[in-house]
Amino acid sequence: MDKQPEKASEALASIKETSKTALDEVRSVLGVLRSEQGQDPSAPLVPEPDLSRLVGLAASVTSQGVDVTLSNDVTSAPKAVQLAVYRIVQESLTNVVRHSGASHAHVRIAESNGEYVVTVGDDGRGLGDKPGDEGRGMLGMRERAELLGGTLETGTSPLGGLLVTARIPLHDALE
Repeated sequence: MDKQPEKASEALASIKETSKTALDEVRSVLGVLRSEQGQDPSAPLVPEPDLSRLVGLAASVTSQGVDVTLSNDVTSAPKAVQLAVYRIVQESLTNVVRHSGASHAHVRIAESNGEYVVTVGDDGRGLGDKPGDEGRGMLGMRERAELLGGTLETGTSPLGGLLVTARIPLHDALE
């Protein structure tokens, strides 16, 4: 890899494409097997992430060099909310690892004033001088929150970096 980085890059791209193709083929075979057994072939082939998987997500990010503190006060929520919260936290932490230069991040999930409130803050660079240039990840998080009647805002974290706050109303989430 050190002597020929361009060849290493090509090899990794090939491995990525081959593994994606293999997974697609396995999913296809599982779909056929499900339909032969009278099961719904369009059902998800893996469980959708929920709040119980946040601990593993935080541990994964910590293993990449960013210390993550997780505080989750929500014991139950509709599946749609759990999926949205998980994906918002996942994308926020992915942004912390890829873009912020942070060494610490804090994730908090709570119910407050009739809302599920998700906050993810870090001690990194924040949005810098381009706060309007949030990218597709932020757009996806905002759309997830809005689909459930909520909002997503960004600002400055008490730790000094970026703060992402999603609010999802309890009543809209249950409908």
